[in-house]
Amino acid sequence: MITMHYGTFDLCDEPMAKPLEWMQKIAADHPGEVIFLKTGEVLPL
Repeated sequence: MITMHYGTFDLCDEPMAKPLEWMQKIAADHPGEVIFLKTGEVLPL
């Protein structure tokens, strides 16, 4: 999954920070399977 424009548009009912909180919990439950990049960071595939 590669998210784009995260936090740019309010398109759902949950608070803007909730999806990130959910993904951080999922990542903690699956170490090494989810990578969070900083703005501008590159991940060669």
